[in-house]
Amino acid sequence: MKFSIKNLSILPFIGLLSCETLPENQNVTNPNVAPMETCIAISELRKVELPAETKIQYAITIIDNPPYEPIENKVKREIVTKQASIYYQDSNGNKVLDICDKENIIIGGIGPEIGETIN
Repeated sequence: MKFSIKNLSILPFIGLLSCETLPENQNVTNPNVAPMETCIAISELRKVELPAETKIQYAITIIDNPPYEPIENKVKREIVTKQASIYYQDSNGNKVLDICDKENIIIGGIGPEIGETIN
């Protein structure tokens, strides 16, 4: 198969005619638009504090002391079984986690942790 110079000069024009132009991207976001806040202001929420759950335990130690009576020591202690916590809820009673200005509030467990004793 032989190519002539006439055939080569037509090829770029055929290539240009077969191209399809794409529309400009219409979904470009404007970088000057401020992002919309989805968090809820703390003033619109109600603070709920759940107290810690505890149980009472007694520890009894007995030391033999012959020829006298054994020495008995009974200690009462209160142990945390569920840590106290704080959360916030909206007017419908739903727990809210996305709160504006989270740095200035306490959320979650507070006080002695599970297994610690309370004096």
